[in-house]
Amino acid sequence: MSKLPFVPFDPLKERVNIIDVMNALPLEMVAQKRPGEWRGKCPACQSADKSLVVTDGKGYTCYSRRGQAMEAQGDVIQLVRHVLDLNEPLEAAHWIVDAFHLDIDELRGKKTVTKPSTVLTKKPIEEGSRGANPPIVAQRGMRPLEHLEPEHEAVTALGLIPDDARRIGVGYAPRGVMKGTVAWPVRLSDGTLIGYIGLSAAILPSNWRY
Repeated sequence: MSKLPFVPFDPLKERVNIIDVMNALPLEMVAQKRPGEWRGKCPACQSADKSLVVTDGKGYTCYSRRGQAMEAQGDVIQLVRHVLDLNEPLEAAHWIVDAFHLDIDELRGKKTVTKPSTVLTKKPIEEGSRGANPPIVAQRGMRPLEHLEPEHEAVTALGLIPDDARRIGVGYAPRGVMKGTVAWPVRLSDGTLIGYIGLSAAILPSNWRY
């Protein structure tokens, strides 16, 4: 496994809100009466409903592990690490960077800071509507993932030459939430990029055109 580039944690935590990150994770959270508090089932622990608590401006706690040696609580980076069962905090930081299309150089203070693009996220379930299907909300277009590798053998195995893959925006993802897959862009009819599909194996038809 290649070493991940350094991401400064404090500037990253200043750039993202824990509720926005919660929305981008595979969670179904229910808003509580207490302002800024959300509760739901923890997919990492396969816990009972409402064992995972996320509080705006504070952090998170997974009560299924409370009091144990490996107690699960902390900030937004630790939330991502816990929910996605990642080994290191740096992996969680890179997930946030990729999900919100942040620039690592900006976080390091080497570039002028710009606002992150909005990601394609699930709207949290409001109190009293548990069991409903949360709609997918795309507030505006995403920035293309810049670390994709169109020359990777996994891309050519699909029958795409690197130049075609580069024009389409297809590439192998060596890190981030799409890690280990060929990321294929999903666009609206006007060309707005709204997300990616991760392909681990696929065969294109012989008459495929783009």
